[in-house]
Amino acid sequence: MRITESRMRQIIREEAKRALQEMPYAGDLGIGRDGYDDTDDDMDSMSFQSSEGGGPNRAGAEKFARSARFRKLAEKNLANIPGSVWIAPLIGIGRGAGVDDDPSGSTQNRVRLTPLVPDGIETLERLGFEAPARVGGDDTVILYSSMTTQKGFVATPWMIFHSMLDSGDSVDRISPLYQELSDIFIGLDDAPPEIRAITGENEDRWVRALTMASARKGEIGTTSDALAEIVCQELLTKGGFQVNPAGAAPEYVEALQALKPYIRRIADEVRSSIRGTLVATAVN
Repeated sequence: MRITESRMRQIIREEAKRALQEMPYAGDLGIGRDGYDDTDDDMDSMSFQSSEGGGPNRAGAEKFARSARFRKLAEKNLANIPGSVWIAPLIGIGRGAGVDDDPSGSTQNRVRLTPLVPDGIETLERLGFEAPARVGGDDTVILYSSMTTQKGFVATPWMIFHSMLDSGDSVDRISPLYQELSDIFIGLDDAPPEIRAITGENEDRWVRALTMASARKGEIGTTSDALAEIVCQELLTKGGFQVNPAGAAPEYVEALQALKPYIRRIADEVRSSIRGTLVATAVN
């Protein structure tokens, strides 16, 4: 049967619409503002803004959150996250989202997971986000706080996930295995023999074998930072965690290759734990 030109155009429109509906990045829910003063004495500035002179820039953080650049990055980085993912930028310190540092410095609470229905939706409504009721109960909403645009601290989708992982004592909420591996990497627990070469705060010996942009630019400074970047690469890129065999001595390359099953399991835990939840995280 011959398909007419008008029918062909209709099929193309329907397929394009279906493809857009199936994209993991569902869009944003507008902008929220936490209403807290930037000079609040209880705020741990190391966690929520740069300590290198950049300072707060709420207007810039909001402009970036609304930008076409952010949307393009979100569409790219969230392609491997199952289900629909919504973004809810909270401009400010982040306490309105329930993420904060303990002023005593003993614990961190930089990521919080709340079931979307009903508590997560109620939180979004309280913070003034746009029509959160349209979010499906099995979707994911990432509510992140941001208040600076200094280089290296901008709340890109990649940095948002990095912050979720680099969240201190609260990371086991999204991946218990990540917490275990983090403790192993910094020497708190014994390492399995196959990955022992890359544990113990010796990242300078193997970080050049990593392939994400931060590693190529020499911007990874600690073992914990490297681990977060590795998991982000697994979660947010089509190829997942990749190793450059020429970047380090063979013993470190072999250990990084042996790390891959652990990273895949962590990524699976993250994808599972965030489904159907409001994920609140403090980026800067």
